[in-house]
This record gives sequence, C-alpha cells and structure tokens, in this order.
Amino acid sequence: MSRGSSKVRSGTTTATSTEGGFFLEGKWLARRQFLLAKTQAKVILPFYAKHAYAVAMSDPGSVVRILLDGQPVTSGEEMQGGVLPVSSSRLYALVSFPSAGRHVLELDVQPGFELFTFTFG
Repeated sequence: MSRGSSKVRSGTTTATSTEGGFFLEGKWLARRQFLLAKTQAKVILPFYAKHAYAVAMSDPGSVVRILLDGQPVTSGEEMQGGVLPVSSSRLYALVSFPSAGRHVLELDVQPGFELFTFTFG
C-alpha cells in the first residue's frame, strides 16, 4: 500500500485550546493525504462551529469513541451504542448543535483508523 511518503509519529499532548489545529496521541503514520493510527490512539480537535465532520475510513472496520468537552457523545446522527462505526472511506457526521460554539472533540481510535480531513458547518 504505497500512497506517498510517510513518517511514524508518536507522542502525547495536554493541549486543548488551539483552534485551527489538532493534536495526536499514540503512534501515527503520517502519509501525504491521511494519518493512519498504528496503535490505540487519540485525535484532539479544538473547534468553533455548528457541525463537525470527518472524512475517515478503517480497514478492518472499527469503532470510534467520541468525547465532546470531556464528556462521552452517546447520541447523534451516526452514533450506535455510544460509538461511531467507521469502515468505508466517506464523510462521517461527528457532532451537531443548534448554533455555533467553541468545543473540543476527542476521538479515541483503534489501529487501522485513517483520518483524511475535518470539515465544519
């Protein structure tokens, strides 16, 4: 599976307040178009929006546990039993609010999870 240059990154962070960026915990393989979780890992994303989405996939399929402002997200458009099932490469709805606001998303992912991008509405 050769999809461009890659580097393995590993680390932890406690940062939670920088909009416009995101933070990784665990071991990730950084490819040209996506990040691949090599171990159980986390993505921490501060954002300001009404809706948050991710383009992702997982082979084999896996589940993503989502925290919003430190609290588990248990319901939502695509949530099933408190987790987001991820398999094929597509846009996944993460959270939605009546109005825009500042929040911090944390995605707890399994090995094989690939993250392409975040989008907001």
